[in-house]
Amino acid sequence: MDIESCIFFQLANAGKAGTRYWRDRVAPFGVTSVQALILVSLTARDQVTAKELGQAVRLDSATLTGTLDRMVKAGLLERRTDAEDRRAISICLTPDGRKTGKDISAIVADANRDFLKKLSPAEALMLKELLHKLHA
Repeated sequence: MDIESCIFFQLANAGKAGTRYWRDRVAPFGVTSVQALILVSLTARDQVTAKELGQAVRLDSATLTGTLDRMVKAGLLERRTDAEDRRAISICLTPDGRKTGKDISAIVADANRDFLKKLSPAEALMLKELLHKLHA
């Protein structure tokens, strides 16, 4: 089998293209592509545990912890202790994080359309369904 026929080669290259595209779209907001996804997730549902956030954005604990540390340092997030269970920590948007998250959330649909513009609407839908099926 030649490398071009290898699904892993194709997926890796498609993933790199998507990551580059998303990185370039969110760079003006001063965040990384992963930080942007975290902000979008928290904009939809704020004040979640790190475990819930990690599951939502599909990041392992080690990667998430380091990313959250940098986002706290940048003033986008804060960690809050639960008043009823002091062992529980919630990840919460700061006012700056909320604004940045809303601004990024506003471009997600357009970014998706633009990235997939080489595909017909039916192909784009099929691609999303197939990718979901592969990682589910």
